[in-house]
This record gives sequence, C-alpha cells and structure tokens, in this order.
Amino acid sequence: MKKVLKVAGILLLVIIVIVATVFVLEKNNITALINGSSASSEEIGTQIDSNRKEFKSQIEKYTSSIVTDISAEDEKKLLTGQISLEEIYEKYNYPVNEHKDNAATQNGTEQSGANNSTGSVDDVIGSAVGKMYALKASYVSKIGELEKSVYGQYMALPENQRTTKNKKKIVTETINLASSLEKDCDNEVETVLSELEEQLSELGSDSTEIIKMLKKAYNDEKTLKKSYYISLIQEHGM
Repeated sequence: MKKVLKVAGILLLVIIVIVATVFVLEKNNITALINGSSASSEEIGTQIDSNRKEFKSQIEKYTSSIVTDISAEDEKKLLTGQISLEEIYEKYNYPVNEHKDNAATQNGTEQSGANNSTGSVDDVIGSAVGKMYALKASYVSKIGELEKSVYGQYMALPENQRTTKNKKKIVTETINLASSLEKDCDNEVETVLSELEEQLSELGSDSTEIIKMLKKAYNDEKTLKKSYYISLIQEHGM
C-alpha cells in the first residue's frame, strides 16, 4: 500500500512540475525554478503561509467582507480526492454561482446579469476575493483529477511495464492538457479582476491599488507553489 501511495505521489509531483515549467521562459517560472532549486519545500511552504497572512492583513484594509482562504489541509484533501469541490465551496461559503458564470463567459456564453450587479465597495471587493479563492479550489481539484487519470493509466499497465520510462511517457502525453490549466486559470482571474475594476469605477472608487494587490498576491502564490513542487521533486531525487 505504501508503495502504491508513493507512486501516486511522485506522478502527481511530475504533473505539477510539468505545469510549472512548460512556460519556463516566463519571468515567474524562471523565478520559481531558481527558488525551487535553492530552497527546501519546508522553507517555501513557510513563505507561502507568510504571504497568505500578509495578504489577509492587507485585504482587511479594503473590505470587512472577508472570505477565508482554503486551508493547507483542505487543499491537500481536495487534491487527493478526500473532499469534493462542492464540499469546499459549502464549507468556505465561496460564491459558486458567480464562479460558474465566469467559467461560462470564458467559453463564449453570455454571462449572468446578476453577476454584473454592483453593491457597495466593501461588498464587491469581498466578492472578488471569494471568486479568486473559488477559482483556486477549482483548479486544485482539476490538477487532482488529472493526477488520477495519469495514475489510472499507469496502474493499468502490466506490472512488468510499470517502469520509470513508461511513467514519464504517460505524464509527458498530458502536457498539453496540463499546461492549459494555468492559462485557463489566468484568464478566469483576469475576468474577475476586470469585473471588479468596472464595478469600482461605477461606484466612483479608485481600483488601482486593490487590483495591483490582488494581481501580485495571485502571481506570488503561483510562483511560490511552482517553487514548492520543484523543490519536492528534487527532494524525491527526480
């Protein structure tokens, strides 16, 4: 059983690092590669926690409508399928319907009119943060589903063909699908931020600083997460 779990874990790490390094020429990926090579996963994990606390402190200056970020424990459970995305949405009270509207917009369908409504500055900022947390949970779940698919393909092979070569071959064949997840998430986050900017403009509020802060928080965590998984790969001797 321990051997099976180890294989599943390594496959998951390989998938995530492919997502992390497929656009290696991008600035944040170069930074991730450097950080992941020079710092331990524990050190990077501590930095992620520190950044989340700092973000929470900063966002409280803009809104009292704070939505809680998914915990590291629940994120791991979501990734491994021990808890469903729907359970996460319910537990953290994430704006599920608004998230689905954003996803539909990305596919070229008409967005719900309710999603364009404008409340108070406090409300719209809190709602945008909630949408971004919902997106994060959604894509963690998608990475977990991808890992299950790859693991299923690997375990379907005869035992004598479950080699490192075939493991990497299966993972490599998922590169296009894996790399598209980051692009999709980037696009959906951009939609959330564009909506927030428009809503704040309608309310006569300057959106420059809050948009800048949300973009930085998103990009910083993405870079650190890539560094974290690259570091884990190295620690596993891969």
